[in-house]
Amino acid sequence: MKVLFIVFNDYLAKNGISVVTQYLAEGLVKKGHSVKVYTAIRKETKPNSYNGVSIESFSIRYNRFKKPVGEIDRFKNMVAEDNSDVIIVVSLQTPTADCLFDVLENKKAKIVLHTHDFEGLYLTSIKWKGDLFHTLGNTVNYFTWNKYYKYFVPRHINTFDMIISLTKYNKDVQYLERYYCGKNVIIGNAAEDVFFDDKAGKEPYISGKYFISVANYNHVKNQLYILSEYYKSEAGRDYAMCFCGSSTNKYVERLKRLKRKLDKKYGEREVQFLYGIERKYIPNLIKNATLYLCGSRWEAYSISLIEAMALGTPFISLDVGNARELPGGITVNNKSFSRTMDKLCADSKLLNDIAMAGKEFAKHNCRIDQAVEKLEKSLISLFECGNQDEKSINI
Repeated sequence: MKVLFIVFNDYLAKNGISVVTQYLAEGLVKKGHSVKVYTAIRKETKPNSYNGVSIESFSIRYNRFKKPVGEIDRFKNMVAEDNSDVIIVVSLQTPTADCLFDVLENKKAKIVLHTHDFEGLYLTSIKWKGDLFHTLGNTVNYFTWNKYYKYFVPRHINTFDMIISLTKYNKDVQYLERYYCGKNVIIGNAAEDVFFDDKAGKEPYISGKYFISVANYNHVKNQLYILSEYYKSEAGRDYAMCFCGSSTNKYVERLKRLKRKLDKKYGEREVQFLYGIERKYIPNLIKNATLYLCGSRWEAYSISLIEAMALGTPFISLDVGNARELPGGITVNNKSFSRTMDKLCADSKLLNDIAMAGKEFAKHNCRIDQAVEKLEKSLISLFECGNQDEKSINI
């Protein structure tokens, strides 16, 4: 089978959508399929191929009015001329998807959407987002994407022969029940095999007792909130806080300024802001932590929570994505985060029970080979008769 992935989110980059697209594409290659990826260029030029996957890069982006601009004609022409059996469009609310529907509607290939949820459905018209800049931006985006999902997407959503969702707990599933007439498949998410290695973490990367949060430093991942809750907790007096992101930026400087303020208010505590750590050391960092903390404003199906569960590190997460269905931690509202940290640190049996439950769940549900197998079966089913009327299938 010849498969083409179309992904805006910078293929080979260190973000959730790119990581998932990469392990699915490479997994299909290992199963003998021919796989190509068309992706947008962000910071670095991509190689022509990587681990058996052919890569073609395009300079495409949204302008300030959320209209696709850049190498649109070259991109559309290459998709029109492509002879793949299946085209998988990764995410709506991207310029690569928005400019392509007139081409996709005339393709003989099976057209699939991998949603990664519909982020725009979570926006609210007026809500404080931590600072004036993000609050105003959120309000503008609310009206932009509300129109997008109310008018633009319903006109085109049935172009897809099948739509893949990560979990039934995301808003995309309810949206599709209203507007989509085809087959919606749930395939979940997965962590790399290295996170299931029992040998990981035998030699600690950092010493002492600590909490960990691994995510790119930005407003959505909301490390400012985690830092504040850490200082509010009593447990924070006995545990260090370790943040780990792919690179440093202005958000890290904001974190450092907040730390200085919180040190004056609560007393000085040990906080580390790590970045640029080689991927092979991340399992070690997570496994030796007492708690994994997630304060994200939005997630679909957090890979980092899967990684924590696979390593037996209990998590505390705000109620985002499908965190509440995962057995490896506790999901809280934004007023009980620090209290939950204290509760878990004071109850070693509860910590261990949660850790074991999460580890078992990840082992049986969140391996890459399992996700690739589900995807392959779903794609093959498109060429078989008899199940075209099924609304939602869990494989």
